[in-house]
Amino acid sequence: MKLEKENHPTIAADYRINLIALCVLLLGGIVAVSFNFYAGAPFWLISAILFILNNRIGLMEWCVILLPFMFYIRAPMTINCSIADFLILPVFYFYFVARNRPKLKEKEAVVLKNLTLYGALLIIVMALSLYRLIFINQPLVLAAVIDLFKILVCVMYAAVVFKYLCINGKERFLMVAFYLAVGFSLLMIIGVAAYQQGVDLGLTFAGTFRATGTFEDPNLAAAFLFLMLSFALIHCMQKRNAVKIFIPLFVILCAILLTASKGAFVALLAGLVGVCFLLLIRGEFKKMVVFLGIIVVVVLLFFILYQKLDFVREVYDQAFGRIEEFAGDVSGDHSLKERAFLWNTAFELGMNHPVLGVGIEQFRPVATEYTGTLVYSIVHNTYLSFWSETGLVGILAFMWYPLYLVFQCLKELPYNRACLFYLFSMCCIAVSMYSICLQNFRVLWVFMAVVAYDVVLKKKEEEK
Repeated sequence: MKLEKENHPTIAADYRINLIALCVLLLGGIVAVSFNFYAGAPFWLISAILFILNNRIGLMEWCVILLPFMFYIRAPMTINCSIADFLILPVFYFYFVARNRPKLKEKEAVVLKNLTLYGALLIIVMALSLYRLIFINQPLVLAAVIDLFKILVCVMYAAVVFKYLCINGKERFLMVAFYLAVGFSLLMIIGVAAYQQGVDLGLTFAGTFRATGTFEDPNLAAAFLFLMLSFALIHCMQKRNAVKIFIPLFVILCAILLTASKGAFVALLAGLVGVCFLLLIRGEFKKMVVFLGIIVVVVLLFFILYQKLDFVREVYDQAFGRIEEFAGDVSGDHSLKERAFLWNTAFELGMNHPVLGVGIEQFRPVATEYTGTLVYSIVHNTYLSFWSETGLVGILAFMWYPLYLVFQCLKELPYNRACLFYLFSMCCIAVSMYSICLQNFRVLWVFMAVVAYDVVLKKKEEEK
């Protein structure tokens, strides 16, 4: 198993300046916790300037960096957007429309065609499910149109990232992803630390301690880190730097735990067990011992901090306390009782309309009529959301390409060590989808594009 360095032209960056930028970011967080947001802002600005000048960030890299910076547009309904959405259109134009657009090789074009075909088929099936609108009282027509548009935007992200990788290779992308993952995790930790000190930086969930970073939902923040963690670790493996492996792993795992998401806890455990299982069945006991050793060291360090620092103990006691909600009698939208009601209703609606479902974004009005109870919440389950709203055709259209990538990673695992990290992220996300809807999660589509490039394309290029 190996990680090969690619022969693409790159612009050298001094990693020491990047580390200084991260330290300045952390210092700004300490100042913000001690005083207020505006006191820490100059340090964050200096950190950003250092990183940008040192790495000569291009427009495509800006799209990656700005992906997690989300906001809402409320006209006439609430739409979640990323700042990167404003950059993806000019990048897409340059890569696919402009007269001097870069050209792809034949095998690269085939892989890109399959990736975009997946998105196109998904959009078509979702659109076909809307025939049910004529049978629904007060259908959510605008929400359905927006959902289709979101998938289209996600397909654009996937296509642009894939072509960028074909032109520039993955090394620079992984470098940007590494610093983004660590920097964003530090931002989440800073947000929680500030909240505990009575300073609300807007980086926690709905007036609680739960870390969200720049996302609105802690579950989305955890899903983002699950995907970015594989990129960060692959970058470290290429650099053959054990310290750089340990630091992002510890920081990112701490940030994931600070989301206090029950689904994230289960997903993280599933990912770790999945990696151990893969190494076990392959007979790679030495690598499994190394992997378990790294996890033990991370857990041990965390335990020491938990025992020695009252602040750490106070925060994580609250986070781990949410695990009790699995068995506790908790009310509200986040209770298991409410989720079970939504999931059972979604399953029954899918059984009643098994071919194309009740129509995208129509679960709430149809479920309200079906149960006689006002249903104001989404399904909170990607699989059941597709089953109820697009039926068997929709769930097959959604699942076939991700499953194809999973099988390709399993086949290439003996020859490409990166596949192990991709499979870890895939396992975490697959479990996370039981508690959140991720079909239009931009980072997930970027992840699929990277796997398509690094696994599917590389395999085709090695075939005679």
